Formats: sequence, C-alpha cells, structure tokens
Amino acid sequence: MTGNADGLHILEKYSRIPASSIRYVADADADIVRSIHNGVLFLVAFWSGPSLNAFSKITKAIHDMGVGDLEVVVVDVDGSPDIYQLPEIKELFGGVVNAPPGWGEAAFCREGQIVGAAIIGSGHDPNQYYFNAREFLSSFGGE
Repeated sequence: MTGNADGLHILEKYSRIPASSIRYVADADADIVRSIHNGVLFLVAFWSGPSLNAFSKITKAIHDMGVGDLEVVVVDVDGSPDIYQLPEIKELFGGVVNAPPGWGEAAFCREGQIVGAAIIGSGHDPNQYYFNAREFLSSFGGE
C-alpha cells in the first residue's frame, strides 16, 4: 500500500503551523526516526477523523507554546505499515498492532531515538486532544 501523494496539501487544511514547517513522508520505514534530531513524529491516518483532529490540535499546541524549533515529521500510516513495529509504538498498544489504529499517535524523538510516545487523539471529547498535545509536548521540554 502506498501513502497519500497529496498528503501535505491535506495537512495544510488542518495545520496551525505553516506547511513549510512540516516534513511529510508518504511512504516511510522505521529509519525515519533516525532522521529526526529533535522533534515530533506524528502518524496520520487520512481516513480517520480523530487522527486529523489530533494533528490539528498538536500543531495548535506547537504554535501556542512557541516551540517552532521542533521538527514536525508526519508519516502516512497507510504507506508506512512498518512504523507500527517500532517497540516504542507497539508499547502504546500492548505489543499488538494488526492494523493502523488511526488515533493520532505521536512520538517525541531526540538524536534519532524515540524518547516518548502518546496517543493525542485519545478520549471521547475532541477538545481533550489539545490538552493531550500540550501535556505531551510539555513532558519533553516543549514549554
């Protein structure tokens, strides 16, 4: 399966930061993590409302918190199924991932290593996604 070639244009509609601040990768493998010096890896599922809403909220939190120096790398889960085999990501789901959940999963990366991960789109209230995003960013020096 391949990722969405028009993904960055779709993300622009949801983003609260400029598209030029986003590195979008339609077809990534686990090596994408090694390319991130200090930033957020966001796993987007374009078919998922919670995922797109979580992306909107994490970019709003990045903007509101003034952490524009973070790399923001967005990976299309449909073109990047191996990304869910990373131990840190599998841990979020109890070690079993049969299909992309599409909940707006995010990982914080430093020096090419995942140092933390969270599901931004968790909870029944989409307004909670913003608080999840702020908490996630704050945990890694975002505020």
